[in-house]
Amino acid sequence: EKKQMVANIEKQLEEARELLEQMELEVREIPPQSRGMYSSRMRSYKQEMGKLEADFVSF
Repeated sequence: EKKQMVANIEKQLEEARELLEQMELEVREIPPQSRGMYSSRMRSYKQEMGKLEADFVSF
């Protein structure tokens, strides 16, 4: 059961990474005058993702 839970979490983390990559590509297409706000959000999301991955690895 634990192995299945770990595999599920790893799958969800991978899906989240892929979504962040897609979002990052979309942010690049936003006009420059609006891009700053979204770029800042993306940095925040990526930092949070890094924290979640680190927590998972240390758990």
